[in-house]
Amino acid sequence: NKASRLEASSSGTVFDISALILYLINPVPEPMIYLEEKGGLIRNYGISIVIDVSYSCFNPLSASHSFQTIMSILSSLSTIDLPCFDLIIATESAPIVICSGVKTLYALNERSSVWNSLFAILQSQTSNTNRVDLASGIHTAFDLRRMRSIQCTNILFVLTDGLYQMSERSRIINVVNNCVQSGINTFGIGIGIYPKRIVDLFPQVIFAENPSDSLKGISFL
Repeated sequence: NKASRLEASSSGTVFDISALILYLINPVPEPMIYLEEKGGLIRNYGISIVIDVSYSCFNPLSASHSFQTIMSILSSLSTIDLPCFDLIIATESAPIVICSGVKTLYALNERSSVWNSLFAILQSQTSNTNRVDLASGIHTAFDLRRMRSIQCTNILFVLTDGLYQMSERSRIINVVNNCVQSGINTFGIGIGIYPKRIVDLFPQVIFAENPSDSLKGISFL
């Protein structure tokens, strides 16, 4: 925590170039594209979440646990004022960035459009998606972190069951290693009914049979 610093704002005269570029790529209401000096103690964390929408995570047996885990983590983050939040959906093709570099209190409040976008995408993507490019989703989180002008502690949560073939697992491990080496604290969060292979992919892993216990595992680590 720093006593004072420049922080992205929705009003001002000095542009934050990285935030402006992100806004041009993904327009949002009240964009945080200016710099404003803030004082006082600030929770100085950047949180990125990548969600794996493969069928094994969201089939009829797994879907309930997966959805509850997502809601447990996002609902908890919605009560904490953090300056940077990214939400990314890993799909068969290009990852979908629902929001990037937005405050959690703004992105996850009950009137935010993020919720509608998230569940609309999950509904459309999970019905027949067998193979997801999870490595690209994680790499997108890595790139968004590099573009940030705000210096903060970076944490990455990857929600997946880890059920990938050996060739895909190698790609995932490589990009996870890049994140760790650049200082991103990376967690694999197990979703579905059998996320055993996450232990081979991530340096820190959590699987809560009761999804409401997910945050306890994160806090413990």
